[in-house]
Amino acid sequence: MSGQIPYCSGEWRFDDGSTGRGRIEGDKAAEGDRIFAGDGFVYRSKSALIWRMSMVGLFGVVLLGLAIGLGVLYRLDAVRRRQEN
Repeated sequence: MSGQIPYCSGEWRFDDGSTGRGRIEGDKAAEGDRIFAGDGFVYRSKSALIWRMSMVGLFGVVLLGLAIGLGVLYRLDAVRRRQEN
């Protein structure tokens, strides 16, 4: 194994006539296949796009939860220290 993750690259044309090129994440793509592309991302299937965006969203929610939890713990500790003095 080479240690590289396989990927597919190609060029595509949008309905408005503009074109793009880049790396297509997911399975192999053939000429004429429908892909899901935007500014800076391309996916072979909508499920791969939904999965990736779900994981990014979940990661963000976890980080936000950690920040809120740490803030609450800090405030509780500050109140407890104030009451001890």
